[in-house]
Amino acid sequence: MSALDSVIQEDLKDDLGAFGLKARNDECLSLCLPNNFLTFLVVELLHRYNLPSTSLVEKYVAFRQNRGLADEISSADILLFEKEHSQEVDTRSQLMSSYMPGAIASLGENLHTSPASPKPRKSTGFPPVSNVSVVTNTSTPERKAGRIICSYSSRLNISVSQTQDSQHCRIEPAARHDYTWNLEEISSSLIQPSVDRFMYQRPLAKSEGLFSYFILVYSFILLDCLEGSDTNMNVPSPLKANKQLLRPANARLQTPSFVAGRVAACPTSSMGETQPSSVRLHPSNACLIGARRTGGGEFSSAMLELSSSADLTSFSLYPGQPVVLRATNPTGRSLKVFDLFPPPFLPFASYDKTAFEHDLHVSIACGPFTTNSSDKNTPLLALLHDIKANRPSVLILIGPLVDSAHPNLSEYTDTTYEELYQSLLNTVAEWCCLLGIQLVVVSSWREAHGDPVYPTPPPSIAWTRQTPELALWYKHVLFVWDPCMLRIGPFVLGISSPDVLFQMSSEEISAHCSGDRLARLCRHILTSGSFYPVHPPAEGLPLDYPLWQEHALFSSSPHCLILPSRLRPFIKNVEGVVCVNPGFVSRTAGNGSYARLVLSHCSTDVTADDGSNMDAIEDAPPTVEPRAGSMISTRQQPIIAEGEIVQL
Repeated sequence: MSALDSVIQEDLKDDLGAFGLKARNDECLSLCLPNNFLTFLVVELLHRYNLPSTSLVEKYVAFRQNRGLADEISSADILLFEKEHSQEVDTRSQLMSSYMPGAIASLGENLHTSPASPKPRKSTGFPPVSNVSVVTNTSTPERKAGRIICSYSSRLNISVSQTQDSQHCRIEPAARHDYTWNLEEISSSLIQPSVDRFMYQRPLAKSEGLFSYFILVYSFILLDCLEGSDTNMNVPSPLKANKQLLRPANARLQTPSFVAGRVAACPTSSMGETQPSSVRLHPSNACLIGARRTGGGEFSSAMLELSSSADLTSFSLYPGQPVVLRATNPTGRSLKVFDLFPPPFLPFASYDKTAFEHDLHVSIACGPFTTNSSDKNTPLLALLHDIKANRPSVLILIGPLVDSAHPNLSEYTDTTYEELYQSLLNTVAEWCCLLGIQLVVVSSWREAHGDPVYPTPPPSIAWTRQTPELALWYKHVLFVWDPCMLRIGPFVLGISSPDVLFQMSSEEISAHCSGDRLARLCRHILTSGSFYPVHPPAEGLPLDYPLWQEHALFSSSPHCLILPSRLRPFIKNVEGVVCVNPGFVSRTAGNGSYARLVLSHCSTDVTADDGSNMDAIEDAPPTVEPRAGSMISTRQQPIIAEGEIVQL
């Protein structure tokens, strides 16, 4: 055996051991390295696809799971694995012969380009068989594994996009230590769970839950206005002088008065019998649904005149947003808006400054973990390989693991969906256990075997204690609700899996708003005090309002807010809160992205809008000027964060 064979054999042993696999004897590993297979591994994988040698192990793990093989590798398994891959290479060669010229149809001629040919492009992903049919499409950018899509550093107060040089914000792998973080899900409500049947919500209970939430937010807005005027006696406050001046939305108001309500889309007469939930918000159909108590009976409503008001220089509204307006209503049917007061930011969650002993290295990955064109878990294996290289302290895994929306899910008949979910999660849990990484599993309403309801309860974990081996793997695994407020040591993270950013982006109406739109959407969520503030919800989201009132509201701002979305991934500082969109591990036809963060204590208080953070200046609230003494202008960033979004 040559020196190269010995090195590769030792690497195979280490990588197989990380997956809990072992050979019955060393001869099995030597079967992996016959001359023809070694040539295929080095030339085909390394030179052609620019893949590390560990890809062989990842392919074998996927092959083992699809075939249901044992953990011990036998000679027959290796020969079957080699035979299957040789068939794939033959199929790829036939496709190349049919699509490409005869001069480069063979594999050898493709590896050695003629002098007249352009310089071959290196590929760093896992190209599918049909890749040759889209090579000529130059409009699609190449996705390179390991590429930093964007990065952020609160020490530098900058957020670097993918079009700029982001190498100076690269995060080094976490230093290994024996410290175990305390993982705890924070209860978001003092109300005891009283839901017996999911989605069994009576209209009265649904209405009362929303009404209580809006009344609470109105009180926050009024309190913020009163506190802002108390500290500056030169600024008169009509709200302070007339505390009972909140008028019904449909009252006839000849002079500017204060009206509280929530924004909604009102169907026009031309829409016929269209359901209100299917009507998109537009400046021409925006209305305000007033508070019932200030209306003296049923809910009052009035149309909003936004575009015709010269005093309202800018606004940003979405369906379900609670606001306080200063407006006139001469006819009782239309409000002419002069000022708009959105909710203030909530105070930060409390934390113990003495608990900041270590920096928190956390990785965040959101499903789906399988591409639509395949049932193999290649993106998940790519994630685990990257996790092994970076060794975070905590891995936050957001579902779904088995996506109910996968086009090939109905054809899967090998096991039940629950067994498939447990098999995939066992792989991740075993991997994290061997690497010493703590794991947090966030539920998802799109899980094929789970409860199709949002908020989503965690699954039953009785199966994790069936054997001592499983109990060891899940010793440092925490299952939490979706959404949830998660405390990791002194740090508080808010997590929610539905794509609320995309829905809010498609429903929001705005005018003359400067700054970053993505940061503005995150600001709406933070000021609303809810992980899902859009009402009515998206058509496909099974929102349970009693559960929403118990689990989707938060009384304080988290240090970090995680909102996976199909919008472009980002990491932004929004008034001291680190907002992260990690993207999805799997895109439609390839690998996606995930996020890496390092959180540490800020020894000196850093104001979120201190003037050096250009994002914070551009993203200042467009509708309300900051007032002295208000919660908007005095928020300070309690932590220091560095992060990056990584392409898999």
